[in-house]
Amino acid sequence: MKLRKLNPTGKKGNTLQYRLVFQYTLIILITVSLLEGLFLITLHHYYYRSIEELLRDRMESAQQLYRHQVYYPTFTERSRMMMNQVSSDPAIEIQFIDGKGNFILSSSGFAVQGLALIDGEDVRQALKGESKLAIFTDSQSGERQMAFAAPLITENHLDGVIRYVTSIDQVDTTYGRLVIWAIAIGGMVVLFVTIFSRLLARSIIRPIEELTHVASQMAEGRYSLRASYPREDEIGNLAHTLNYLAKGIVKSNQLKNEFISSISHELRTPLTSIKGWSETLLLGDLKDERETRTGLEVIVKESNRLTGLVEELLDFSKLQSHHLEIEKEEVNLLDLLHDVYRQFQTRAQQLGITWVVALPSTIPPIIGDENRLKQVLINVVDNAFKFSSRGSQVHFTTNVEEQQIRIEIKDEGCGIPPSELPYVFEKFYKGEAKQAGSGLGLAISAEIIQRHGGTITASSDGLHGTLITILLPLPR
Repeated sequence: MKLRKLNPTGKKGNTLQYRLVFQYTLIILITVSLLEGLFLITLHHYYYRSIEELLRDRMESAQQLYRHQVYYPTFTERSRMMMNQVSSDPAIEIQFIDGKGNFILSSSGFAVQGLALIDGEDVRQALKGESKLAIFTDSQSGERQMAFAAPLITENHLDGVIRYVTSIDQVDTTYGRLVIWAIAIGGMVVLFVTIFSRLLARSIIRPIEELTHVASQMAEGRYSLRASYPREDEIGNLAHTLNYLAKGIVKSNQLKNEFISSISHELRTPLTSIKGWSETLLLGDLKDERETRTGLEVIVKESNRLTGLVEELLDFSKLQSHHLEIEKEEVNLLDLLHDVYRQFQTRAQQLGITWVVALPSTIPPIIGDENRLKQVLINVVDNAFKFSSRGSQVHFTTNVEEQQIRIEIKDEGCGIPPSELPYVFEKFYKGEAKQAGSGLGLAISAEIIQRHGGTITASSDGLHGTLITILLPLPR
């Protein structure tokens, strides 16, 4: 299988680098926009609300002062007296308007008796008895102005309106410059983050691209390549995992090739014997009963050997496809152990091996597949005999523990090197001994025991035999 290269369609939106840059930039853009918006709102509130509060304070003082002018008979006279008493500020114009909406007096120096006032929302509301703030553009000067109008009342009678007016052009200019500066700084921040995120994304994507290239080369069969990444982070772990995977594939391929070579030899040997004796019997004298019997015995023996190999291959196929069937029922384990003992008794005598068996008088029944468990025991005991020499002993012991049954098979053969112990239950593995067999027996046995909820382990010092321990759980 050939891996696709990054961005195979040529669309930028499909690359991880583009998505990282876009997401980082979008997050910063939203953050900067929110912060700038908050800053500008605060700034706007500071400038314009300050002016509004100033006008409101002046207005409240003027209203209090007006209430003390009751000894002047007319609104015009009271307005003139107030104009002389209120604080003067050249930036703020004070206007007095009578109850009909006409200018009476202005702090700008014009007495415009009877001149109709420009219609303004603040004045209209003040003539109704309510204070009102308004921002507008003056039609004559073109200035933006802020005005605050409030009613002047004596004895529940609306005498007129006092109005404070000030230009906010300078404030608008100052605020506009700050807005421009804020936008410029925000834009520079976003631009800087975009460049930085691109560099950051590139630093992340480059090693991923290199790993992808190595992976694609491995997919084409170049398992000798190794991914290199100096940092111990997530990408470094990915590189280590990729290298570990390559080593595993190399090892698996090596074991597979050794298995194919071994199984070919294992199949060829009995087939050669069967073919040779078949031809001998066909071409020879069938009346020679001794020779005929010897040939038939060899044919039967080698046929059984072939049958065992084929059964192991079938079990391995089921194991690989997860179709290895386990039909669980109540099993009399003591009878099963006695069957295994009797099955190997004759072989032990033929090989000159002492077959030492220690079984308890009673064993609680367990739940499992009797045939599969027998297959495991025969496989393990057969290996023990296979690696034992004449005059040695093979021990077959069983003990009932609190929640499990312990079965131990120990031989006095050459043992297993400690470096090989972690691999003895892997498929195809045969170790350095290279004895006859498919290398599947222990792998299948381990799967069967695991399916029964138990464990199987091997221990050896590499010199004085091997101990296989099987632990099977008792039903609760």
